[in-house]
Amino acid sequence: MNSNDPNTPVFKLELMAMVKVEVDVNPTTVNFRELLPGEKKTETVEVVNLSNNLLKINSITSPYDFVSIDLAGLKLPLSLKQNEKATFKVSVDAASMKERTWGQVIISTDNPHTPQVTLYVTGRVLSENQNSMGSHQQGSAQTFLPQITYSDRARKLFPLYNFVAGNVVHNLAGCNSSQCLPMKALIQVLVTQNFPDEKITEAVRQIYGPAAVAASTSNSPQPPRPSLREAIQNALKDGKKAKLDLFAMSYCPFALRAEKALDNIMAELGSKIDLQIYFIAQSKTEGSDKLADSFASLHGLPEVEEDLRQVLIQKYFPEKLFSYLRLRNENIKTTDWRECAKKAGVDLKKLEELIASKSSLQLFRENLAKAQTMNIHASPTLFINNVRYQGGFQ
Repeated sequence: MNSNDPNTPVFKLELMAMVKVEVDVNPTTVNFRELLPGEKKTETVEVVNLSNNLLKINSITSPYDFVSIDLAGLKLPLSLKQNEKATFKVSVDAASMKERTWGQVIISTDNPHTPQVTLYVTGRVLSENQNSMGSHQQGSAQTFLPQITYSDRARKLFPLYNFVAGNVVHNLAGCNSSQCLPMKALIQVLVTQNFPDEKITEAVRQIYGPAAVAASTSNSPQPPRPSLREAIQNALKDGKKAKLDLFAMSYCPFALRAEKALDNIMAELGSKIDLQIYFIAQSKTEGSDKLADSFASLHGLPEVEEDLRQVLIQKYFPEKLFSYLRLRNENIKTTDWRECAKKAGVDLKKLEELIASKSSLQLFRENLAKAQTMNIHASPTLFINNVRYQGGFQ
């Protein structure tokens, strides 16, 4: 907003909203990467009901002839209770992928807010003179890309993403190389299907890696970024403990990857590291003593409940935190957290008492305040000695 105030001529008003996911599909994009001519590949897809009501899945179909669906014993229509999941298999046949490198699977439901979920299927058919690793012996891969007209929204998103080839970073906004076209096409397809920005970012990161999601607009060669281990070791050079602040959502698959990477490093350098996990969620009513009324998160109430458990374990059983995460993150969306806590050596009775106490809500609110104060919304985000880490979590 512009005004005639000499002290504040321009005032920026930030608008934020929490998107509640009621029908979760994992993965959101099935990327078969490289296929040999005639090759068939299969991946498993999971659908979870995160709403408070019974969910009916009416149909799971694909309009593309190279995509086939195996319901694996599911009988449709199928009803799922809250937090209940169903799995099915998606297969592609490279022999039928004549002029497309992407397709769709449509999941129809009775949820009034999510009547249809679109799962994207991508892949790349290698020519016969290429090996399965994609290294060129001669010729080039078959990249069957249709002519695409990019919408205004897609063009506005392009500057947010990079195509990385070796040490060269191509920002999509200024890249007309054929290498960048598949990423541009993917973004346009997701925009056409009205995917929210955060889902587009999730799909790009899943397919092209964390380095693809960045604000850099440089097309010049970039110096290689230090790995996570190198960045932490650099922070230890002054002889003091390295202070690590990880901001995460407990159900975020990329946060799980970051925690696994940190777990491996903690096993070696744990005594030299001070690590705190801060969660990304929304604080609501302060007067309520009910968790569901007080907080909201991207993946629904189950994620809020898991966030709280991890905050309490970090506070009262800090030496057991990564033992718990190691077990829990194997299948984060199941309800068997008690078994994971027991195996990790956590006093389950005390933990359940803490969860039921009013003081736990205040502790959780204080944990969330860190991300809110720093305006952090991306999971995972890591700071090492108060400097934001920009690399990956391999």
